[in-house]
Amino acid sequence: MYANGFMSALDRAAIWITRMAHLNVLWLFYCLRGLVIGGFFPATVGCLSVARKWLRGEQDVKVSEQMKKGYKQEFFTSNILGWVMVLIGVVLYLNYQVMKASTADIPFLVPFFFFAMLFFYLLVLVWAFPLMAHYNGGILQHMKNAIVIGLTKLHISVAISITLFSLVYLSLEYPTIILFFLFSLGSLIWYWLASRIFQKLDQSKSIQHNHSS
Repeated sequence: MYANGFMSALDRAAIWITRMAHLNVLWLFYCLRGLVIGGFFPATVGCLSVARKWLRGEQDVKVSEQMKKGYKQEFFTSNILGWVMVLIGVVLYLNYQVMKASTADIPFLVPFFFFAMLFFYLLVLVWAFPLMAHYNGGILQHMKNAIVIGLTKLHISVAISITLFSLVYLSLEYPTIILFFLFSLGSLIWYWLASRIFQKLDQSKSIQHNHSS
């Protein structure tokens, strides 16, 4: 009986490893399909949409079809949001470099506002894409809800940030992870953490969104 239980657990582990590798390869395929510039963000939303199905118990979902659906459905919205965030990130980085290089005394309010903007920027990065995978809505709506949820559920925001940073750090140490697990595993954990909040919001109906199919 113990041997049968062990083999059953081994089979389930092998199935999940295969699923994760498959999803990661699909992410790379769709990212390259959009020439990276146009594929990175919709491929990420596609990954999150597959993770959503899995975590809702839909283990037999056709991963390729769901990935394609999530990619196409949010192609323009995710790209607009993603590249707006990239642009804001570049501006924040340049402002930081200017402050760092400045030899004059900088008023206290300048770094205060900078770090406040950086904080809200990170909240949008952490929450906007899972929101996009879970709900239908416009870009400004996703950004607004990302800030509201991020502020009220700060512990989850920190957990997601640490998780994603750790995975990126590990992938730099072990580049093979990028090919087989980085984006699929990251999306699964990312959405799992976010979904704990979404479930409560859905029950309380305190968020103005329609569900994604």
